[in-house]
Amino acid sequence: MKEQEVSTFTLILLILVILLIAGAMYFLSKNITSKDLRITDTQRIKLLNSLDKKDYTLFTGEDATAIYDILDYKSRRLLAINWDPEKGVLGAKNFVNLEIPITSNFSNVAIIGMYLKTQGKQGGMHLYLTEYDGDSWVSYADYLHGKTDKIIFFPTNKLSLASWSTGDKVADFSSIKSLTIGFFSDDYSTAKQQDIMIDNIFIYLYQREP
Repeated sequence: MKEQEVSTFTLILLILVILLIAGAMYFLSKNITSKDLRITDTQRIKLLNSLDKKDYTLFTGEDATAIYDILDYKSRRLLAINWDPEKGVLGAKNFVNLEIPITSNFSNVAIIGMYLKTQGKQGGMHLYLTEYDGDSWVSYADYLHGKTDKIIFFPTNKLSLASWSTGDKVADFSSIKSLTIGFFSDDYSTAKQQDIMIDNIFIYLYQREP
């Protein structure tokens, strides 16, 4: 009888442990994002369907020049940017920006990602979304300080209001005009002439829990 009581107690304890683990996993899954949503690979969408130059604009500040072309690299077709910043110059005019027009609603976009290959020749990187009212929401990264050859990610809930914004300072990702991927000579180093390669720019959408 005692043996049966021990077995019953063990079974009840095991069930309680399973329930606690399941509850913890559910709690963690509910806190993946601030929107109480989860992200799945089925929600990945390619942002650029081609690398045609009509799909984007490349421009530089007064203290930089850049040329770009499509190159083949390890079975990839890459957008290759040769950026030549003016030596010894820091600040807002020593940059190259790749601007992509946006025609869809970005309010359900969780992550912006891309393949990036850099040479480690210094400089800063930023990615920002610009609204029609003039506000921009930006995130900074240091992928140019060392060699990079991988897929990188920018969660949209980490974007912050850019200092050059001129709108109402209220985020409205349903009114996004453009996505800009930029590189600049930052405060930590002076960037050198370098090749930057980009491919497979994509977004992950939030997927609501059933």
